[in-house]
Amino acid sequence: MLTGIVMLLTFLSVTLLGLIFFPKSLLSRKRNEDEDGKGLTYQLTPLLSALAKLNARIDLKGYKAGLQKKMTAAGDPLGTKLTADEFIAFSQLAAIAGAVVFVLLGKFAFPAIFLGCMAGYALSHLWLNDAMKKRKLSIRRQLPDFLDVLTLTVEAGLDFNAALARILKISKKAPLTDEFKLMMQELKLGTTRYMALKEMAVRVDIPDFSAFISALLQTDQLGASLGPTLRIQADQMREKRMQMAEKAGGEASVKLLLPLMIFIFPAVFMILFGPILIKFIIN
Repeated sequence: MLTGIVMLLTFLSVTLLGLIFFPKSLLSRKRNEDEDGKGLTYQLTPLLSALAKLNARIDLKGYKAGLQKKMTAAGDPLGTKLTADEFIAFSQLAAIAGAVVFVLLGKFAFPAIFLGCMAGYALSHLWLNDAMKKRKLSIRRQLPDFLDVLTLTVEAGLDFNAALARILKISKKAPLTDEFKLMMQELKLGTTRYMALKEMAVRVDIPDFSAFISALLQTDQLGASLGPTLRIQADQMREKRMQMAEKAGGEASVKLLLPLMIFIFPAVFMILFGPILIKFIIN
């Protein structure tokens, strides 16, 4: 009987961990009829959908709003446009998986269940925070070069919208270009440029990017030329990118200290003093 329970829990833990580490396996693919059956879109599995419906009944507006903001800043890393309730359901499955694993390791102790739930739930949020940080870092790195090209295009005689359209047409897929493409789509739907830029700044949620958008909007409202403003912003962004690189280089030596102490120094000491110690023991 006990062996059967252990086998069942092992199967559940492996299955749930597979769903957590390969999250798109929680989603079933179907043909997209709007694109003549050529594209593939993702649908939520019944389990995730049922949990999301239950979560929707729980009134946690502040928590869900903050979570939705993080998911927007992360840029939909799963490519599925999950809502806050659906991501909470995903986290709940991660908590169940963590509980099962900790139960197997802790021999059915209650603290093991509690710690497993906490670890699984925290793991999903750590993954979301990591995706958000990577996307923001990518945007910071791309912004100076993007502004250089935009400045040259505007100074060549094109207006802001035409310059953006020309750049986005030849640009590769990247988080920054995706945001500007979304902004251009909003403009085509009738949104004013002021509102489209403001909403993009809220989505990206990066202080440097928000400052660039504010300067752009102020120049637009004053009716001044965009070329000088874009050039100044590009120079500032490039300087900040250099400062960020210098800071990361300065922190690298500190971050390497712990791995050196744990892995490298013991091996060096064994090579240097090992023969001496062996000779001392033999004699």
